[in-house]
Amino acid sequence: MNQSPLAAASGIGLKDKLGYAFGDLANAAADGVPAVVHVAQFGAYGDGTHDDHDALQAAFDSGATTILFEQNATYKVNSSLKISHGNLTVLGNGATIVTDGDYAAAAERLLSITGKVPGSNDRETVANDWESYKGQYYIDDVGIYQLNLKACAYSASAAPEGRQAYTHQLMVQMAANVDIYDCTFTTESPTSGCKVDGGTALDAYTGWHDVTIENCTVRNFCDKESGGGLWIRDHFNMGCTNMVVKGNDFEKVCHDEVLAVFNSYKDSTTGSTVEKRHIKDVLIVENRFSMDEAEASPSVMCFTVEQAEDLKKTSEAKGLLFGVAHAYTGYTMSK
Repeated sequence: MNQSPLAAASGIGLKDKLGYAFGDLANAAADGVPAVVHVAQFGAYGDGTHDDHDALQAAFDSGATTILFEQNATYKVNSSLKISHGNLTVLGNGATIVTDGDYAAAAERLLSITGKVPGSNDRETVANDWESYKGQYYIDDVGIYQLNLKACAYSASAAPEGRQAYTHQLMVQMAANVDIYDCTFTTESPTSGCKVDGGTALDAYTGWHDVTIENCTVRNFCDKESGGGLWIRDHFNMGCTNMVVKGNDFEKVCHDEVLAVFNSYKDSTTGSTVEKRHIKDVLIVENRFSMDEAEASPSVMCFTVEQAEDLKKTSEAKGLLFGVAHAYTGYTMSK
């Protein structure tokens, strides 16, 4: 997937784009058209009141190659959702998946695009030849277009027993060829009546390859000391390659990284820094970043880039100009 289907179909209705209207879905398979389903077929209300979790999850698990949401509808969910198979296009059509104080899930993510993380004994083997494990550990070819996620949930401290907030809106792990276009990720402010216990909008967590995030809007107005806009990392040391972050709009009351790239971590037992497989080929271009300094805490980290010492050496050796200060190590990145 190299271009948003909706963008490619600029000025063309869904019926023309897909070749048939919603009413023609029953004939789609017979006509040899890829299986297309609408979430309403699985019982989704889209009224912002009923719990649509089971209906949406059933749609994601159906094996369909295209899933349609009702235009501008609101789908309330009380638990986390997973996309766990590839060859899938999700056409949100401006719909919003929203949480409120009824959200109760053990998982930390609202929506995950996720394959299977191998056991610790198999990770090195899988990581070194990851393309051979598509379908077994990695899901392949997932696109999400014009779908919005909105967080309005209890904070951990305020939640009744059995209820909790999640900490990430969209997570990508063990997945290849993932496109996220024209989506909005919103974490509400406490002034709106919501209580959100931190949270990061987008988390490229581990084992991802060939991911594009383009023309999205990320608004994170939580009032806690953790959570960011976009985290690019490799938590299980699976190796990650090729990400394009282009033309997005990030706005944040910045208590943590609005955008972060992590390429090493500290072992919780020994306290020593453990080098990971490199996160390779990340392109971040034409994005807009806006942080409200008046509301930011003293521990603000607007950008975090690991391996600051290497970047400093590159700057000195090649005469490149970096407008970055590394918050953790203190290395001066400007020249």
